[in-house]
Amino acid sequence: FVEIPEYFGNLVGLTALNLDDNLRLRRLPKSLIEIRPLVELTIANCNLVSPPQDIAARNIREIKAYFEKLVLAEACGELVMDNYSLYEIPPDIPEAIVLKKVVLSGNLIKKMPSDMHRLTCLTELRMDSNLLEKIHWSLGQCTTLEILVLNANRLVELPTCLTSLVNLTELRLEDNLLAGIAPFVSLLTELRLLNLENNMIASVPDELGCLINLETLILSKNPFNQAFPLALCGLTTLKTLSAMESRFTLLPAAFCHLTGLTSINLDP
Repeated sequence: FVEIPEYFGNLVGLTALNLDDNLRLRRLPKSLIEIRPLVELTIANCNLVSPPQDIAARNIREIKAYFEKLVLAEACGELVMDNYSLYEIPPDIPEAIVLKKVVLSGNLIKKMPSDMHRLTCLTELRMDSNLLEKIHWSLGQCTTLEILVLNANRLVELPTCLTSLVNLTELRLEDNLLAGIAPFVSLLTELRLLNLENNMIASVPDELGCLINLETLILSKNPFNQAFPLALCGLTTLKTLSAMESRFTLLPAAFCHLTGLTSINLDP
């Protein structure tokens, strides 16, 4: 069989379950959490996708905990699996179209799935401290997204699909391998916070001056070696500016137009 039906959870007296060598078995039922006495589960030589193999290889307690998180997510619209040693985004996540918040920080995830667009209600995605090298284009269809946290990954560029995220207010990309800031970021005019600290960015495009609602801009620890961009001096909503260790060679006279600033860090 390919999967065990959910009504399997009615076997409330079950203490041991052996499913070894079921090569067609793809899914375990979330209703396993209802079987309180179940303390022994063996699933060797199966090809499970739910729970993922890295979860299935753990003990029954952790498998139940995984399913409990999914059930809770469906009820409250928030899925939190940070520091869970996941190698991939669980396939169950895109099915939960009710999700508004997904937290997968501190895992070992290398890529996003191709069906992120099914998260049609998503407003917050946190995947910081993973191993991501690319952002899948399907994320661009999550147009309700307001907070996107992808710091401490291995990103080298930003895809144009991000231009569709017109409701984005917070974008955190610090501690990646970005070599530049794509000019299309200027289309994200609802941004309040943009963090690009500790990348490999060589220059700041004038287009960032179009972020008319920006309140926090962090450019620290990038090898700019240029004068502070004149175009940024028109960001009158800016309250916090950090450009520590960014080698800006000159502050133009127009810098005094940033009258909304309450915090500045320009340490060399």
